[in-house]
Amino acid sequence: MRIVNGKVSAILGEDVVKAIKIVKFKPKKEVTEEVNGVFISLGGVPTTEIVKKAGVDVDDRGCIKVDRWQRTNVEGVFAAGDCTCGGMQVVTAAGAMAAIKALTYIRQKTGKGLHKKSRRNKSVKLEI
Repeated sequence: MRIVNGKVSAILGEDVVKAIKIVKFKPKKEVTEEVNGVFISLGGVPTTEIVKKAGVDVDDRGCIKVDRWQRTNVEGVFAAGDCTCGGMQVVTAAGAMAAIKALTYIRQKTGKGLHKKSRRNKSVKLEI
């Protein structure tokens, strides 16, 4: 789901994301959408100000510092892509690695694995 005619007002869920609240611009109303993930897209130019405020380390160029598993200095926070300044050739691999490591982290913290029954996953990409 791509949100272009509104903004996310809340991410709902306790241990995991369950839904988001969206304030639509036209017509002006608030709706709730069930999702199992939220992906934030910062647009064409990498912007790391939001993560710096959250305590994530960046280098002198403003690139998010990650290890080879795409982990940042903040536990449970992973980064991949242009914001890490790792080079465009490895963006896909780095994104996959960040997703795998994030899933591993969540499984370790929650003790839960994937459901055996196939479920349609629904996620949202937020563009800022």
